[in-house]
Amino acid sequence: MSQAANAETEIFVIYRNNTDGPLAGLTLGLGTVDGARLTAAPSGEEPQPVSATTRWALPDLAAGEVGRLRLRLRVQSADAPQIELVPNITAEGLEDVGRSSPVVIAVVK
Repeated sequence: MSQAANAETEIFVIYRNNTDGPLAGLTLGLGTVDGARLTAAPSGEEPQPVSATTRWALPDLAAGEVGRLRLRLRVQSADAPQIELVPNITAEGLEDVGRSSPVVIAVVK
């Protein structure tokens, strides 16, 4: 994916409960990127700076259920020509429910 600096784009995070029971207290984070300033927000929410502690609440998932979150993302600045975001999900009682492959964004200046 390519994005001009300070332009907004959307990414979709699709996640699935592969356990035998329901998952509650789900949150999504994007991690941090050295030398990059990003803002992000789910549809209908105000953008906020992305940091190591930025998390968004997700709905509970029944066993086998799939969820989807659309995030508006803006790269305000980046030192490198590309950045990698690694979406990660946590749930109550489980430390690290899942990580995905990185979302690679080529920054066009």
